[in-house]
Amino acid sequence: MSLRKKEKAAIGFHTVGMSMKYYFVEVPVAGRNKSTSPPSSILAEGYPQYLNSICRNGNAVSFIRGFLEITLDNFFLPKNLELNTRYIFWTFDDWFVADLKNKIYKLPGNEVDNCINILSQHFTPYDDRETLVTEDSEIAFCYRKKYVMQQKVQYAKLFSIDRQNRELIRETLLNRQVQLSGQEHDAENNTAGHINTEEQQGYEFVDFIKPVKGSAEVTYKFMKEFFLPLVDAQISGSVRVKNIFSSIAPDGNDANPRGVNGTIMAFIDFFDNHEYFERTHNGKQVLYRDILVSFLAFTKNKIGNMDTIVGKREADIYYNLMLSKFKNRSRSLRL
Repeated sequence: MSLRKKEKAAIGFHTVGMSMKYYFVEVPVAGRNKSTSPPSSILAEGYPQYLNSICRNGNAVSFIRGFLEITLDNFFLPKNLELNTRYIFWTFDDWFVADLKNKIYKLPGNEVDNCINILSQHFTPYDDRETLVTEDSEIAFCYRKKYVMQQKVQYAKLFSIDRQNRELIRETLLNRQVQLSGQEHDAENNTAGHINTEEQQGYEFVDFIKPVKGSAEVTYKFMKEFFLPLVDAQISGSVRVKNIFSSIAPDGNDANPRGVNGTIMAFIDFFDNHEYFERTHNGKQVLYRDILVSFLAFTKNKIGNMDTIVGKREADIYYNLMLSKFKNRSRSLRL
């Protein structure tokens, strides 16, 4: 007898009845409003609308009842994260995802490694491999629920939003892991071999660009043309993308308008992640700060209190939103 047949025989009528009555449920997230009560049965109309309501509110979804509210403080606790990855669909809104990403950049190395390990083991909720061999009849029946819902277009957003959010969190965890590794490396090497402040003034932005597109100058032109179509696009609310390739006038407080710092830093990081910048120049190590300083000088812009702002850039909401815009734009272009 196959595993599937054994599993099927183990699911009793009571389990099926209760699971059909509460086909999926809303899991509250960080104080967000809850939707109206779910329909009385999956056979009744209204479950697609119920899912839409949950997603609008930014809450999560589970096939199992009884989960406590998800909060920023409890999400990454090892036991909670394992349950969150295995049994909850991450239909979070952009604001909670941004909060989670900011939280990640405050986690120490051992917790980051643990989170990566847990998410890697359970990247897909109600994973087929697990549910086909489990002795828990309710979990086994959840696999059937998932299979049925995957065939229906009205539930597509459940799976697409969950996967997108998991990919964003995994990417941020990996970036944090790399950041921590770099901090350890910098601590070991101190600042030996780095470009000093006086030397920075002698370099042009193009000096640090790799000839990815044939020459550094052509590559620079490509980077600029990649960015310019985004100018004046909405970042968030009334904040719009400024043209960072021209000098930007300060606001009334003699500081950059909202979103400018995040846009500049995200632009540098995005192309740095795609290896568009040299890591050594004239035998000296090129740091993120060196590239940023040269870009600001080249475009005649400034970032006040730069070291503090750069060090906390992953917590900047505009930085994160612009990174998402750059990634979306890159899907239609060959970098």
